[in-house]
Amino acid sequence: MVDGENNPAVRWEQSVSAELLEHIRDLRTQFASAFCQAVTDTIDASAVSLHGPISQTHLTLAGFDIGELKKQLPAESLRQFDDWTARNEPSAIFAAYFELLCGCASCKAVAFFRQLLDIEERPADMTAGGWSAWAEEQAKFLISSHQQAFALWVIDLCEQGEAYSTDDSSAYQPILGRDWLAPRFLVMDPSPTANEFFDGKQAWARLDFKSSQEELKRLAVRFAQRVYKPVRQAAIDYRAERATGAKPSGETEPATTEKASKPQKSGNGGKTITYTRRHKIIFGAIQAAKKGRAYCKEVDDKKLTIPEEWIAKGCPATYALANGKTEWRQKLQEEKARYNAQYKSLSDRLRENIIQGIFD
Repeated sequence: MVDGENNPAVRWEQSVSAELLEHIRDLRTQFASAFCQAVTDTIDASAVSLHGPISQTHLTLAGFDIGELKKQLPAESLRQFDDWTARNEPSAIFAAYFELLCGCASCKAVAFFRQLLDIEERPADMTAGGWSAWAEEQAKFLISSHQQAFALWVIDLCEQGEAYSTDDSSAYQPILGRDWLAPRFLVMDPSPTANEFFDGKQAWARLDFKSSQEELKRLAVRFAQRVYKPVRQAAIDYRAERATGAKPSGETEPATTEKASKPQKSGNGGKTITYTRRHKIIFGAIQAAKKGRAYCKEVDDKKLTIPEEWIAKGCPATYALANGKTEWRQKLQEEKARYNAQYKSLSDRLRENIIQGIFD
């Protein structure tokens, strides 16, 4: 995500009428207010699970507020929330409230996007497609601007709002430059950026300063990605409804974080396939005859990412962790089988070119 003067949404905003600017600012304020309330409610509601007993009045109020937030989530997400909180493990509790906060923020961000679409004071020469792209950029910028607040939420959730409780707002700036040390459960399964299995004995041990800062940044990025995804889907649906030969509503555009290579002939009927960094890493592991845990370690070491759609459904963030879960181990095996079939269909020369990243 981008921000500041380099953000297309900001550059466009500077060229519109004062009336429109004021309207957008009002919508942003509404989002910020709702997000702030969700932050407070999730911190309050998680306190008893993470930090032990609190007052009955506090607990009753938190239970009511969290119930209101949960109403915004789909049934599958609610089941996941209940399953994780029932485990009574810090990493699972954190994952549950992370998803709850992101789910609530997503609902508000989609509402923000749709409210922008409904603004009547748009330029006469702005097409519906151009307006929706602008509205999507505005929503993306809005989400990005709340990453700092999210980082504060992580710290307050872990410390029960006490370590950084102060009336001096300057004490929060810059949050990533202070000396807070993150509890280790933030990197334990099923935390959204997990790279370790859960270990109750080490859950509340502290990471070093550098690792703590890096983990906050990773979590903030994951937060922005998670909240933006439904906005992106809403934008796709909006444009599809207005396009000739549009895809059915709800069908997502293919998305990947992998860098694509040049198209290569597959050798199977001359069909052209665009190979990616994902092919390079998985083909390399197949060529090296890596299996099971060794395969997972190989692709993790090469920084291969778990598909985003799997993570959205609760898959751990690394292949090694996913391999430890029966339901996701099957997914890994199916993925490897698909790539293995492609690998076997190629000539030795093309296989080696893909693995080495050399293309004609």
